[in-house]
Amino acid sequence: MSEILTESKKCQYKSPKLRVAIPENLCYIKSVHRKKYGKEEHPQMNIGEGIFAYKLYELEEQYGKLQCRIRACEQGDKKKIRSELRKVRDEYEENSQLLQEKVRACRSPAVSKLSQAQIEYRERTEELMEEQLANDVHSDGSSPEEDKAEAELLFAEYAMDFATLSMQQALIAAMSALEIQSDRDGEKQVGRNVNA
Repeated sequence: MSEILTESKKCQYKSPKLRVAIPENLCYIKSVHRKKYGKEEHPQMNIGEGIFAYKLYELEEQYGKLQCRIRACEQGDKKKIRSELRKVRDEYEENSQLLQEKVRACRSPAVSKLSQAQIEYRERTEELMEEQLANDVHSDGSSPEEDKAEAELLFAEYAMDFATLSMQQALIAAMSALEIQSDRDGEKQVGRNVNA
């Protein structure tokens, strides 16, 4: 079981047979790791041989970062929050650029269309945040700053709900793909047995 540590508390991020490296400057205390594991290197997830193993690793890694960063920022001062927010926005921008490049350079129409759908979702939610949500949550007794803060909290909650739904959608997609693959493998095995 892994333990990812923040500056003041343990993250409640635990999964059997999982070791996820979190950058030291994020929420990792190297001395505690050295005592627990007896070596310098960061613990790493044991990646299996499954076809989705690497994607599962990426999901685990991002979830670990999300938990640790949110917990660290909830307890941090304004300077720490701004610093972490800048890092996260840089990572998001880099990921967005890679996604746009995938749309332009991909030879597969299917991959290109799925990537484009992700881009459109991102653009639409950013438009809502910038142009509309603060107005939609406005009440008579609130200031524009309070409206903006309320809209940000609402969107954060929505984004986490959407991430949960995306995980469920990913599970359904992966299981459907595995079912089809299993059917195909079964048909091939039957064909081999008939020909033998």
